[in-house]
Amino acid sequence: MIKESSYFKYCGERFPSRVTMGALSRFRKETGRDFLKLLKADLTAEDLGVLLWCAIKSQCKAEQKEFDVPLEEFFDNITPNEVSAWYTAETSMDKEASDDDEQSKKKNSPE
Repeated sequence: MIKESSYFKYCGERFPSRVTMGALSRFRKETGRDFLKLLKADLTAEDLGVLLWCAIKSQCKAEQKEFDVPLEEFFDNITPNEVSAWYTAETSMDKEASDDDEQSKKKNSPE
């Protein structure tokens, strides 16, 4: 199941965001760290902000929408609460998609 994009309002404009392989690759290039390994450690607000920026850049590229905001400028215009709300929504969408996949597998499996 392909997850739909979520959206993040930045400077009055809505931008698509989705954590994709491209977003995770960008995160590694920006930070030198693997986000999935960080999930088992302590995530900082800055880590989540970088992930959000990467998710927006990745999905905008996929949708051929321009988003050429440098990371530091992006950080200057967002708050930790906005990043936290985005991450909470993003992870709840992942859980819903996972739950839907599990229900579908149960319906289609022979008893």
